[in-house]
Formats: sequence, C-alpha cells, structure tokens
Amino acid sequence: MHDIRRAPHPLARLGFSVTRQIELAQTDNAFKPHVPKLGDSWRRPSIELTLDEFRGHYSYQDERDAADAIRWGISHGPVDLTIPTLPEFFAAAAGWEGLRTVYLDVKMPATSAGDHAVNMVDQIHTLASHMPRDRFAVVVMVPDSVVLQAMKARSDQLGYGLVFTWDVEFPAGVILRPLKYSAVDHATSSMFHNAAASVGRPVAALFPWRVYRRTIEHDIGRRNEVNANPGAKNAGVRIGSLVAWTINERDEMECLVRMGVSGVITDKIAELAAVAGTAGR
Repeated sequence: MHDIRRAPHPLARLGFSVTRQIELAQTDNAFKPHVPKLGDSWRRPSIELTLDEFRGHYSYQDERDAADAIRWGISHGPVDLTIPTLPEFFAAAAGWEGLRTVYLDVKMPATSAGDHAVNMVDQIHTLASHMPRDRFAVVVMVPDSVVLQAMKARSDQLGYGLVFTWDVEFPAGVILRPLKYSAVDHATSSMFHNAAASVGRPVAALFPWRVYRRTIEHDIGRRNEVNANPGAKNAGVRIGSLVAWTINERDEMECLVRMGVSGVITDKIAELAAVAGTAGR
C-alpha cells in the first residue's frame, strides 16, 4: 500500500499561502501562520516536502484571547490546527451546516502542472462526487493559466463538470491599467470560457482600494453583458459567480455587496455575515 505520509505532497498551495500571509503582514486573524524563517532549509515549496515534513514545519498558532478560546471550546470543542489533506478537508466540510460553496485555491507552479495537475483534478472530482448532491458546490480557483489549462482539459475530457475560475492577482507597485486584471475578461478568455470569476484585492499596490473598486465596477458590467448573451460572449457559458477576496474592512464589504458581487472571501466571517444580513443577502 502506498503510504501517503511519506509521499511527496502534491498540493503546492498551503506552504505558499501560509508564507504569503506572514510576508504581507496578514496577522490580525485568530490563527496566525507559522512558517520557517528566511534562510531555513525547510522554507521551500511544499511540493518538495513529504506530508509529515510539511506538517512538521508549517502550521498555525492560536492567537485568540484566552476567554474567547475557552468559550469556543465549551460550545464547539477543541480546535485542531493540523493542516488537513484534501480528503480530510472534504470529510470535515461534509459536516458543516449551511455550507453552500467550497472555493479550492490551487497554488501550483506551472512547472508542476505536467506531473500533478491531472492527479489533483481527479482527486477533487472523486471527493466531490462522493458528497450528497445538494451538500455544497465546488469551485476550483487557479491563478496559473498553464495549471488551469491542464486541470480544465482533464475535467472536460472526462466529463467531470467542475467549475473553474482563472483567479486574478494584482502585482505590487503602481497599477496603471487596472482593467487588465478584470476577472470576467479572464473568465471569458477563449482558452477557458469559465463559469466563475474571481479577483483578489491589491495588497502592496498604490491606492489599492481605488484600483480594486474600479476593476470590480468593470467586472459587474462585463458579467451582466456576458450573461445577457452568453452564446455570443462566452461560448454559451454564463458567469455564475463573481467573487472578491480577501476583504476584511467593513466599509469595503458593504461597498462590494451593494455593487452586486456574488461572494466575498474574508477572514472576518461574523462581520461579513452581518453586512450581508443587513443588505438582505
């Protein structure tokens, strides 16, 4: 039997994501990422590590107030900070009441697409297909176009019917052409014709919110245009969702909800729920 705990970890996502949160000072969350220091031999792409090695050197630290942690423990039980495998995640998600959509953020380098993209999409399909039909939807977010091509081609070839988004990330610095990073323009690319679109808020750019709001305004208009005539605009595929991430400021949440995005990814779930509830969504 193949021992997964000694196999090279095929998901080049979590190591990148955890490290990136530290580098961008995204540390105001309940669980703070813990990664090896710069120069440490263990600070390398997670795809080069076994699962045991990865879990041994990448983790999360509980930053909650002691009283909050106690209250949570009484109501919900202890928190397991182990970074899960994909099967472990799906098994846990199956028990989350009210969960409607899972967005899987795949951070895989293009150089690994040939070895791992097909295997990953097969795993996602297998796990999703074992969920009850009405349990939750799965959207696969992929920022690298080479990886996305490989995954989507496999899904289309075998009739998996998975929903993909070419996930857009802004670069650092001065952004002179914000609309170049339009999520809907990426979704309707002739290479993909995706049914979902997503774009991240700039973090290390000049006037990040102004840039982002302008891009979202464009995307709202483009989404409506495509959905009014999907046959002519996107090979018959409607844009089912337009998702903004990662939005942690309440006024930005309120603005995006008013503008009409389909969803918002945040670290502050209770605050977003309050905003959405006030807006009747």
